[in-house]
Amino acid sequence: MNIREVLLEVLHDYQQARTYKFKNNILANKIRSNHLECFKYLLRNYGDRYSIQGSPGIGQWADCPWFGIFDTIKTESAQHGYYIVYLFDSKMNGVYPVSYTHLRAHETVLDL
Repeated sequence: MNIREVLLEVLHDYQQARTYKFKNNILANKIRSNHLECFKYLLRNYGDRYSIQGSPGIGQWADCPWFGIFDTIKTESAQHGYYIVYLFDSKMNGVYPVSYTHLRAHETVLDL
């Protein structure tokens, strides 16, 4: 599968999959693992520079599943770093690539 096919599968099948149990659900498992392979293949020349994650939710279905590509050199967490997220609309009408840059403000304490 390529990225386009992965995104289309989630758009097409997610609403129906949500009517079933979350635990061990085939589509949820694909989002967490199998579907990440096409992103990894695309970024294969960069070694371990990028971390790829996908989430259909944690313990229960998320309204908006996502796939994320995180720059491991510049990203410590979702609150600090550079990454791209493919975020699905809650009604599964579309998927949107969103680029995030979160920089933590440096706090300076003066000892007077």
